[in-house]
Amino acid sequence: MQVLVRQLRRFERPPLEHHFLALEAAGRRLPFGARLSDFALHAYVARIDFEADAAFGVFDDDLRLVGAAHLGRLREHAELGVSVLA
Repeated sequence: MQVLVRQLRRFERPPLEHHFLALEAAGRRLPFGARLSDFALHAYVARIDFEADAAFGVFDDDLRLVGAAHLGRLREHAELGVSVLA
């Protein structure tokens, strides 16, 4: 199995949202600090600033997004969230 890791672009919001929605309950708590509803996940992905933040995707052999990391930056603060499908 090969693993492809690369920075995500703004046009990849739909696969990133699909990835987050596919997370199990426990998997939704880790990157966000709380279990987010589908609506909250949609809003979260919509707010990602791909110019200021850094978002990376991990893809499987079928180029399905199976892992993601998002480094959100705001002034002098930063937050890191990591998610992996089961």
